[in-house]
Parts: sequence; C-alpha cells; structure tokens
Amino acid sequence: MLAPARGLEERLTPDVTTGLIFSQIYDSPFRFGREAGDPPRPVLFDRFEREPTASGARYVATLRPRLRLSDGSPLREAELARALNESPMRHVARVHCEQRELIFECKRENLQLDVLLCGLSYAVMIPRGDAWLGTGPYALAECTDELIRLVRNEHCEPLAKIPEVHVRVLPPDGRGRATALEEALSSGEIDLSTVLPRDSVERVRGVRKVFQPGEATALLFFNCERGLMKQARVRSAIASGVDREALAASSYANSLAYVAKGMLPPVLGKLRDTHRFDPERARAELSEAGVAPGAEVALQLVWAPRDYLPRPRKTAAVLIEQLRAIGLSPRVIETADGLDFFHKTSAGEFDMLLGGWIADSHDVADYCESLLDSRRVLRRDQPDAQAGNLARICDPEVDRLVAEYRDTRSKPALRAIQTLVDERRPFLPLMYGPSVLVHAWRVSGVAWRGPALLSFGALELS
Repeated sequence: MLAPARGLEERLTPDVTTGLIFSQIYDSPFRFGREAGDPPRPVLFDRFEREPTASGARYVATLRPRLRLSDGSPLREAELARALNESPMRHVARVHCEQRELIFECKRENLQLDVLLCGLSYAVMIPRGDAWLGTGPYALAECTDELIRLVRNEHCEPLAKIPEVHVRVLPPDGRGRATALEEALSSGEIDLSTVLPRDSVERVRGVRKVFQPGEATALLFFNCERGLMKQARVRSAIASGVDREALAASSYANSLAYVAKGMLPPVLGKLRDTHRFDPERARAELSEAGVAPGAEVALQLVWAPRDYLPRPRKTAAVLIEQLRAIGLSPRVIETADGLDFFHKTSAGEFDMLLGGWIADSHDVADYCESLLDSRRVLRRDQPDAQAGNLARICDPEVDRLVAEYRDTRSKPALRAIQTLVDERRPFLPLMYGPSVLVHAWRVSGVAWRGPALLSFGALELS
C-alpha cells in the first residue's frame, strides 16, 4: 500500500485498498457471480427465498450450518440480524429472527436484496469483548501504520492456502511517485500490489501485470451544502471553466483515450454528459451569480496517487490554473492518508474536492448510489462504510431516481439520473483510470475482477 489502512476494526473503509483488506476479514452475506450477469452467490446463507406479501417484499433466510467466527464461536442469527440492522441496510430493510430463520422486511417492493447484500457496506462484524470478528478467510492479528498482519482463520471453509499475509506501507516519495513500491516489487520484496499507479507499471520488472481498463472515474466534486456552491448555477459555471483534456494530459501521454464522457467508468457502460469547456461563459455566469472576482474557494486533494489520479499533484496544479483563469482563488486543503481524508471530508469544510470513485463492484446501481444517494454523505456523526457522496447532494428527486434504477434497472431511469447530474452539477467527471494488479510469478490463484474484488484466501505461493 501507499498509505496506512485505518478503520479495519470499525465500519470505516475510507479507500478501496483498505476495503480490500477489510473484505478478507469480514464477509458480506452475498458475493457477486464469477461472470457478469451471474446471480449473486450466498456466502452466509444456506437458504434465501423471497416470499410474496400484500405490500412490500419479504425474504426468509437460514444460516449455513457450522458457520463460525475466527475465534471458533458460532455465528448466531440474532448477532447477524443486529449487525445488518446497524449497516446501511437499515435504510431499505429491517431484519429480525423467528426461531432459526432470519426475516427481512423490505421497504421497497422491487428491492433486489441479494444484489444489495454483496456490497462491502454490509459485511458482517461481530463484537467479542474488545475485538471485532468475522467469518472471512483471515483475521486481523496486528495493525500499525507500517504493517498489517493477517493470520489464517482456521474456522473458515475452505481454508486459506497461505497462513499469513503481511500488508506493508511504502509511501510515495517527495514528488508523489511510488518509487519505493516500484523497487520493492522489482526486487521481489513485495509479492502483490493493487495500488501501483499506471505510470509506474513500466518501471517494474520481473512481475506479472494485470490490467482492468476503465474501473474508475476522476471527479471534481462541488460541496452542495457550502456557501456559493449551494447554487447549481455557480457549480455549473465553474464546471464550464474546466478543461478535461488538459487535466487528462497531466497524467497520460495519450490523454484523449482517458478523457471522461460521463460519470460511469467504461467498464460500467456509456452514459454521456453535456459538459462543454467554455471559460468565457464561466466568467460571465459567475459574475451574473454575484461571485466577486478573486473569490476564495477551498480545494481538497486526495492523499496519494489513485487509479483515477495517477499524478494528483500535477493534475491539481493544472486545475488550479484553470480556476484562476475564471476569476477564482483556490486555497488547497492537503490530506495525509485515507483516514485523514475521511475526517476532513466528513467535516465538509471544502468547496471543491479533487478526487474520484473506484467501482467497488460491476453494478451500475452501486456506483450511482455511492455518488448520489443522500444517505451516502460522509458525516462525522454518521460514519458509513464506502460513503461516496462527496458532493454532499441531498436531493429527493435524485434519491427517487437512484432507488428506481436499483429496483427496475430501467435505462430511462439511468438517463434521467445523468440529466439531473448535468442540470444540478454536483460533480464533473474528469478522466477515467485503469486499475492495475502487479504480482510476483510465484503467486498463483489470482482471480481479479477489480480493485475490491480479490480473495487472498484463494492465493497460493510456490
């Protein structure tokens, strides 16, 4: 990793790599199928059936037999129900126990609960004393800023093949490049990494490189709850002053291949937006909205290279010049690591945020919900795993459309979501980013379908 992973013993996964480690310890009730279009596979349930009701939807489930936590104790129905009711599932369904059955009472008639419960946000964490336990292939044995040590959960079926996994932190150098990680991979000191920026890959030798194109989108988020940014016309005006091609050129030689056309990364489909770069229009509309020349705006940055921002400092420098060209005075807010980013974002004391979102799954509904659902706003008093609504948009019409799309998978609903994003401009998509997994040739069993979709339990070392 390039930065420490924190929050592993809380329901906090402030970045996708921390989420990847989290998912080795705590299982979600379902897992996405091996191929696109395959139905979700149950992880914790032996039976999971939908039952017709007069209103809404109801599911009945039973636990897998002999399901145990990493300390050897059985997972009990009441504990599982409590854990799920404390997750974001509480917004759409409630679960209770009747004898040995789990009853899910859904608040929406067409809710596809098995698909929803694939998400990392619904991973089951069970308290035992001062520790949190899970049913995943590994248990957390040690966690510091330099090292995370995972040990095999001897009660997980099937057993993980590797007895221990050590996660090392190798921060970027003073130029923001992953030099230490490049050298450690090339020398064989590190066996596997999912965080190597695209421009670092060519400098690493003696390893296998696996690419997943178009998994992530860089986004310029506008804080819809703060100051001038509360006005959609101000957000739209600023967006008109942003040259996406120039920003992509700060990271990629063949920049046109990476310029965003809409909010969805290519792996999730095509959804074009209406953005046009027009700095003269931006200046005129800012003036009409009463924004004084030289108005200060606080711009928050990510803490390290990301799949969607391989050169964050260089891209930020280009963006700052574009904002100055339309009459704004950017003030930069730096972040030290994923948890610092989480806390500063939760405080909401920024006007704009240069960041992005990496697809946690290949489900378009998950992606839209993460970015737009009002329940996914990061707030200090309501921590929520994978909360991705960094624009802090709370719009009932947007919420309604996102829920409609999740339940119906209607193409008109998806297009309507993009139309509202164009009109209300909570964020501007900037560029797409490929995801890269690099591993030593002695590692086998790699089945990687994206940044958060890799099981350490299936890996082997020769």
